[in-house]
Amino acid sequence: MNWLRRSHGEVTGQPLPAQPVIVAVHLRRRGDLATAEQCLSGAKRKVHRMSGRRSRGEQSHGEAREHLSQGCVVVMAPEGVHSWAGQIHRVDVEVARLALAAGALVVPAQVTDGGLVLGDPVDLSRHAATPHSHAVLRAAADDIALALCDLTGLTYQDHPAVRGDLRPRPLIWISRMHKLRRDRKRRRQAEEEQLSQENARDAEELAREEEKARLAAQLQARKASLADRLAEHGIHPGR
Repeated sequence: MNWLRRSHGEVTGQPLPAQPVIVAVHLRRRGDLATAEQCLSGAKRKVHRMSGRRSRGEQSHGEAREHLSQGCVVVMAPEGVHSWAGQIHRVDVEVARLALAAGALVVPAQVTDGGLVLGDPVDLSRHAATPHSHAVLRAAADDIALALCDLTGLTYQDHPAVRGDLRPRPLIWISRMHKLRRDRKRRRQAEEEQLSQENARDAEELAREEEKARLAAQLQARKASLADRLAEHGIHPGR
């Protein structure tokens, strides 16, 4: 796997600007973000990677702004997760928020053959003077998404990558799921049948006990009736 090697990959495409830069990497595969970090580590500039779990929150943004002010390159995945479908998905507005807060350029990038290809930087300064409402941040994030489309040649899908990664289920997966459902249904039917049989046995046993109790009560009543009739004639058995 290319992203596990220790050597630095080649950085091609547009040169990396000298001012604060956020490298927005389109993830085709798992590990592309780590590969991009390794490639940029050979560019004689410190690199700070923001993974998916660290790309949100005031603390992570504060750390990223501090690294940008120190001349580091911040690498992040603006779409959040990798896309198997080969499409550019909606960019998180937090990327635009960070770029506007730090006054940084956003450089679109993609990993190909173990190397990193950089595109033309996206300057979001035209949004800087506008209050950073969600609509403004969304427009800035869309500029980044279009830059990724221009670099990769992929089409844009206006929904998050998480929704785009709902991969169609292969036939073997569907057949296995059908088999699992059939097995569960058979087990459930077997358990219900066993429970029904146990209930029937319990009902039969209860009926037998009730019949025994009824016969015993009848016998006791007959004995009492016979003793009363004998007593009327002055016969007292057992005396």
